[in-house]
Amino acid sequence: MKLTNFINKEKNVKNILMLPVLIWIAVFTFYPLVYSLRLSFYKEKLSGFKFVGFENFIRAFTDPRFWNDLRVTIIFVVLTVVLEFFIGFGLALLLNRKIKGQRFFRFIFTIPLFACPVAVSYMGLILFSEENGIINTVLMNYLRLSRIPWLSSPTLAIFTCILLNVWQWVSFTFLVLTAGLQSLPEEPQEAALVDGATRWQNFKYITIPMLKPVMLTTFLFKLVYSLKVFDIPFNLTEGGPGLSSEVYSIFVFRTGLKYLDVGYASALSYLFLIVVLLICSNLISRVREIYTLEGE
Repeated sequence: MKLTNFINKEKNVKNILMLPVLIWIAVFTFYPLVYSLRLSFYKEKLSGFKFVGFENFIRAFTDPRFWNDLRVTIIFVVLTVVLEFFIGFGLALLLNRKIKGQRFFRFIFTIPLFACPVAVSYMGLILFSEENGIINTVLMNYLRLSRIPWLSSPTLAIFTCILLNVWQWVSFTFLVLTAGLQSLPEEPQEAALVDGATRWQNFKYITIPMLKPVMLTTFLFKLVYSLKVFDIPFNLTEGGPGLSSEVYSIFVFRTGLKYLDVGYASALSYLFLIVVLLICSNLISRVREIYTLEGE
């Protein structure tokens, strides 16, 4: 009887401790999701909100700005994820060896990760300013090259945002993949070398397969973050010139908070949410399959 009372009391304590978290999720996650879904079926008029059904969703597919920003976001995501992954993986492999100053370089490479994205974007303005920027000053005064329109060129603006984003977040990929490499057992690799395998064969057939779950998890995290990026493009170029660097999140922000078309902004958000869920669910199922196979 005492044991039963103790177990019941322990369960009650757990439920009480979980209550603040559940309230937080309900208020700040579940309610906004449901409310924004409701808003996506309405259009704001002077007389109030008018129910329009799926009109906001249909409007998105016929909006040139929707397709432009989707294209810009895809370019941003593909380039940032690929560059961050391969640069971070290369640095992780380099510093996984016993070299002089290993701890110092690891510390240096992780510093950008702790910088605020807004501060990074303003640092980018100092670096890439076309009139008084540090980079253009060096190019013109010391290398005798012409000024590069980093922020005013429709072609270069998005790549400048990508470059700055990669500089900051390659540290995350480096940190996670370094931890993954250090967690790998040494016995299979040593056995392969004893059996005559080259270092490339060892890397290709042993290191990569064992590291694949960590690699896919890192890829998933970077993909989700890159899809919802806002700070650097908004503060660096404000989506310009024109719409050349306006990513999807800036489009939704302006539609809802600048033009006050909250119904259309909600519809845009849910369309993007569906795309992100489809991509992430596919990657998560792939990671689960790999862990299941390893468990067997």
